[in-house]
This record gives sequence, C-alpha cells and structure tokens, in this order.
Amino acid sequence: MTSAAGATARFDVPRERRHATEAEYAAWVKAFIPHYAARYERMAAYRRFVQAWPDLEDWFRAPLLVRAGFIGGPLRATGRTGTFSASGYLVYLALVHGVGLDYEFLFVRKYARLFSVQAGGKGLGADLDLFEAHATRLAELGYGPESAQTNLTWAIGRLLLHRGDPDITAITGGDLFDMAEQIRSFGQREDFAQLRAALYQKSPWQMTGDNAGERFARAHLAKVHCLHVLLFNIGQVTEPPIVGTRRRRNWEKNLLPESCPPRIRAVVERYLRTRLEAQFDRPQTVRIAREGLRRFVNWLGREHPEITSMAQLDRAVLEQYLRWLPTYASQTTGQPLHVTTRKHEINAIGVFCRDTSIWGWDDAPGGPLLTTRDAPRIQETIPR
Repeated sequence: MTSAAGATARFDVPRERRHATEAEYAAWVKAFIPHYAARYERMAAYRRFVQAWPDLEDWFRAPLLVRAGFIGGPLRATGRTGTFSASGYLVYLALVHGVGLDYEFLFVRKYARLFSVQAGGKGLGADLDLFEAHATRLAELGYGPESAQTNLTWAIGRLLLHRGDPDITAITGGDLFDMAEQIRSFGQREDFAQLRAALYQKSPWQMTGDNAGERFARAHLAKVHCLHVLLFNIGQVTEPPIVGTRRRRNWEKNLLPESCPPRIRAVVERYLRTRLEAQFDRPQTVRIAREGLRRFVNWLGREHPEITSMAQLDRAVLEQYLRWLPTYASQTTGQPLHVTTRKHEINAIGVFCRDTSIWGWDDAPGGPLLTTRDAPRIQETIPR
C-alpha cells in the first residue's frame, strides 16, 4: 500500500491499471496539497471521475476527447465535463502508482504546473532539486532561463507520466526518439485541428490553418531536442541529438582523424556535437571550430604522442602550438594560413578549453589556457 509519503513508498508498475482507493488518495492529498480548498476540489474531482469510470480500463478505451473531458458528459461551469478536472488524480496515478498515460492524452492536456508545490510536486517522487539543476545547466548551455524551465517541464513531465516512473535519471535515448515520433504522428492526425481547438477553446485561431499540425510538431520537437541536448551533455544518453530528420553533412560525420586517441576523440566530438545540435552557433562557425581543433589534435599526435587526454594539456604545450601554427602551409594553396584563419582557430581552441572547464567535463582542460590576446591581430586598412 502507498503511504502518505507518496514518493518514498511508490508502487511498482502494476500488472493491471486500477484506481487508487479513496483512503489512499485522501492521505496523499492531505500530505502534499497545501491549501484546504484545493484538497476539497481534488477529492471531489476524484469521486466524480471514479463514479463516471469505475473501471479504469474503460477510460483508457474511450475516445480521446471524452477521456480528456472535452465532450461525453454534462458540462460544468468551465465548459468541460467532470472528467476534465481529474487531471491531478491521473498525474498521481501515473507517478505514484505507475499507471503510465498514453501520449495522445498527454498532448491534449496542459501540465504547466506539474512540479509545483501547490500541485503536489513534492509527493510525486520526482527529484525536484535535480530538475532545477537540469534547468540551470541548460541555461549555462545557452538557453534562456525561462525557456529552459518551460521546455524541461513539458518534455520531462510527459516522459515521466508516459513511463509511469518519476525517476528522471531513468530516461533513455530510446524514450526521447519514441516521444519525437509520437509528436510527429500526432501532428499528422486528420482530427488534429479538432483536438487542439478543444484545448484552446478561448483562442481557436492558434490551431487554424493547413499547417497547424506542422507548427505543433516543430514547437514540441524543439522541447524534446532541448532535453536531448541536456541529457547528452551530462552523459545520461549516448545518442547525439539530431534536429528533425536532417542528414548530417559529410564533415559532421568525420569530426576527427581515425588515429586520434580515444579519450581525446570522445571529448572533442562530444563538444562539437553539443554546439552543433544545440544550435549555439551557425553550422559554419562550428565547422571552423572543428577545423581548428582537428589541426591541433593532428599536431598533438605528431609532437606529443604521450598526451592521450585533453586533461594533460598545459600552457607550455599551447605556446608551442602557437609558435608552430604560422609555419603551417595550407594543403590547398601551399601558402601559410591566412591571419584570419589562424585567429579563428586559436579562438576556437581557447573557447573549447573555457567551455569544457566551466561545464566540468572529464578528460578536458582544467581551465582557460588561451585568451583573445593569443590570437593574431588582423591589420586594418586606414581609409585614405
């Protein structure tokens, strides 16, 4: 049985989907819903829902708009049926009792306050401190703090509700790709406009037009991509994030030479893919960074074969490279690299050292080893 502690005494995923007893749910509501009025409404919504759907499996088999509470029963003052207000109870069933919810239902309901204390977030089993840490890390990676919070709430929330498991650390790359496919399929439904207009009754214009499904897919795939960038960056998933179904350009498939030491390859490729897939920069900017890091790694292999990890770099090694780079002859022109090329490549190496140090990556330099003053200055022509 589930205790009032909710999260700490969570059920394993049940073999059959069934309702929680009123006593179980009432104990949880009393423990985790702080306001009396909200507790009263929660229990009233629970009783209406169980009375309308005594067999939970019948609810799962019902048409989607009926399940979501938009049609299929007497309307309340809000213009919805009694089923609509059972959303909080369904969240409880998913995360406390392991009754996973299907994506099509999750895509027609809003859960903007899923992890809030007022909504019972402390009793759902999710690690709220970890969630906040993820939002902070995503902001450090270049996303706006508000968009990071919103995107993670949407993507993580629906993944956990679908899995019927509040463990954020259990999300896999397969979960992300599956959710992305479900988003695409939902946006292609013939009844998409009807489904989304039911959610946005007060402003149905949001879902009008022939490309409404495409807009939905783009907006929500971006949220899944945002989560994928984060989990790839922290090492929770190994599959690199890919924007849509775009094929990689040839240079993206061959970021470093085959002879590169494995530990150096892993951290440099992870860094370049993070910048590329998170769209921190234009692809051409990432390509310039790739050329600079690739040339540097090739030089390390020739001059310092004993270095097998970027963590072994120090200022002395970088100074040797700075002295060598002006002597390198381009394989295309046979001439020394243009001063602009050298400037961009040196800056790219410096940014790599700085970023990976700030992010706390393993097998990376422990701090910034280069500054903008190490890059050559470009001579400016004085106007006549």
